[in-house]
Amino acid sequence: MKIIMYALLPLLISSFAQADDLSQLYEKAYFLETAKGQTEQALVLYRRIAATKATDENRATILNTLDRMRFLYSVEDHTPLQAKVDGFDMKRGTLDDVTRVFGEPNSYVYGQDRFTKDNLPTVYVMLYPEKFTILMKDNRVEEFRFEGSKAYDAGGIRNGISLDDALKILGQPKKTIRADRIDWEEDTLYLATGGKWAGQAYLAKNGLRLFFKQDVLFALYVTDNTIH
Repeated sequence: MKIIMYALLPLLISSFAQADDLSQLYEKAYFLETAKGQTEQALVLYRRIAATKATDENRATILNTLDRMRFLYSVEDHTPLQAKVDGFDMKRGTLDDVTRVFGEPNSYVYGQDRFTKDNLPTVYVMLYPEKFTILMKDNRVEEFRFEGSKAYDAGGIRNGISLDDALKILGQPKKTIRADRIDWEEDTLYLATGGKWAGQAYLAKNGLRLFFKQDVLFALYVTDNTIH
């Protein structure tokens, strides 16, 4: 019996040591959250603890961690959508960053197809309430899209503004093309004179893609939130 106990002793010591390490990590995370107000940094540590295999020694620490995470994720976010979009790092932000800042979307789609989060294609659109969507490509934000929504203002450019007023803010494009269809060249104003695009206009300039109907902006896409 003594031989068995001696054999198990290193495992028991290791288990208690790991529990102590986890407890110290929890204390650090709790300090960051409550004393420093650094909730994002605290959540990183909480997630590490929560991912640890539960044992009799660390179970209480893990349960406390899950309680803190549940509380932090349940706190209502009152950050305006404008501030979230303007503050998001479009060059580095991944899908995980998107869901952390904007929450989970109502659905993931592309065209008529719908997807689950664990089965996403290279390109897809995240649908949120209030006519706000996010185009993702290769796990990065390609565009923030506002279609009909006035929740976003890009330096005075927002849905409902007239084409003339938009040009006063952005400046005149390098060229204007009148045709039956709209193309996507940068800094070119396309004025559709016929076909399915009749009465519409399109302009890509200063990190924005703008869609007009009867000279009124109805869709605003943000491709670079550092310019305007």
